[in-house]
Amino acid sequence: MNNIRTSSIQKEILTTSDVMELLDISRTTLYQRMRAGILVGHKLGGRIYFYRSAIKEALEKGKITMS
Repeated sequence: MNNIRTSSIQKEILTTSDVMELLDISRTTLYQRMRAGILVGHKLGGRIYFYRSAIKEALEKGKITMS
């Protein structure tokens, strides 16, 4: 049961590399969108993570587009 929950959480949490690949954008563009408040990242242990649901919501609202 714990493995199922961990797997679900891992699918919900994205790294900067995951988001860059998903949206087909550069690291610079990702950080620009973060500074503009378009994308919200969460720092944990010196790394930045994103919620997949927040990326999906931004796409649905037209705040960001996939290249």
